[in-house]
Amino acid sequence: MLAATSEEGDGGAGEATADPEPAWARWLREEAPGRDEVADTAAVEAEAARERPAPAPAPRRRRRAAPLADDGETVEVDRPPIVLLPEPPEEGDEDDSPAEEEEDDDGGEPATIVALSRRSAPPPEPEVAEALVEAPPSTADVAPVFVGATRRITFFSLNGGAGRTTLATELACLLAARGRHRPTPDAPARPLRVALLDLDLRSATVAVRLGIPQPTLWDYLLSGEQGPGSLDRHMVTHPSGARALLGPPKPLGQGAGVEPARVAEIVHRLECDGTHFLVFDVGADLGAVTTWVLSAAHDIFVVLTPTASGVQDAYRSTEALRRLGLGSKLRYVVNRARPGIDLDEVMGDLGGHIAATIPFDPRIEEAENAHRIAALEGGGPAAEAIAGLAAQVYPALAAPAARRRLWPFGRRRVG
Repeated sequence: MLAATSEEGDGGAGEATADPEPAWARWLREEAPGRDEVADTAAVEAEAARERPAPAPAPRRRRRAAPLADDGETVEVDRPPIVLLPEPPEEGDEDDSPAEEEEDDDGGEPATIVALSRRSAPPPEPEVAEALVEAPPSTADVAPVFVGATRRITFFSLNGGAGRTTLATELACLLAARGRHRPTPDAPARPLRVALLDLDLRSATVAVRLGIPQPTLWDYLLSGEQGPGSLDRHMVTHPSGARALLGPPKPLGQGAGVEPARVAEIVHRLECDGTHFLVFDVGADLGAVTTWVLSAAHDIFVVLTPTASGVQDAYRSTEALRRLGLGSKLRYVVNRARPGIDLDEVMGDLGGHIAATIPFDPRIEEAENAHRIAALEGGGPAAEAIAGLAAQVYPALAAPAARRRLWPFGRRRVG
């Protein structure tokens, strides 16, 4: 009895004196998984990782260049510093060391490289002031490419002695001597081909004006030749380069063998030969040949002398030509004009335009008596006026206006 009590007392005292089990030990004993369980979990996770698709790489953001304002200046933004690309080296100047990319000191995002834009950089200013200089005229302006058909020109007046023959002869010779053209843009300059036809069948005076008496139109008609070179054998060539078919030495009446059909044949042959300008000298009448020439002409210059009879003749000539339906071709040339003559009221009544005013100049009469061309010799107001009329017919003869452009003197300061 005593022994049992003693053993129970010893057991109870042992239990009371033993240290209690810590909490972490109980957690490890009760909830910690075993090695086998941990291995199984790791295998399952590895298998899931192999079956799961690889994630796509994150897109790389591109840096855009600095925006520009409306006035062309660069707008400042909070971005990494911008490095401007250097200019490409010239030939023979090679850089031995290759270019390397620069990064920020703090190891952050690399600097954005943007090419320098012309819009953002202001143009360099000259170091010295710019001056106006005159550029010399180019050869292309003097000898353009002739485009189009043959141009037919005539001078007309119902008043004899107004100066039709003088103006026609001077214009034809001036165009042939000074006019230049190019068949193609790359071809060299060539003289214009100009033909002068004297169709004043009653009073032909072109032969006297040029100082060449024959052969004449009448010789060509009587020859009966129809070959390709027959017309050239009956035309004369003036030293200026103009070719002329001289009028008959004696007055010819209507029906004397010169019909509009024969004149049309002559004109057709000259145009097929490449003639650029045909200048007609017609009589002071409205016969069949004159009417055909006026109808075929592109420009009709009505010659007006500043006298009472000359003004009256201008009214009658204008009325007669408008009845023929030729009013749109008419332009007026005032011949032998003197200072103080006002024809504005006359032009207002006629509804016309004065193309040229030829002043009175005794050198014209002197040149006519000596069989010379006053416009080629120059030296007088009448010659200058005739040259201006020729420049209206063929604008390449006009003195090219000095083209003005800015030309910098000295060096330019860049940067």
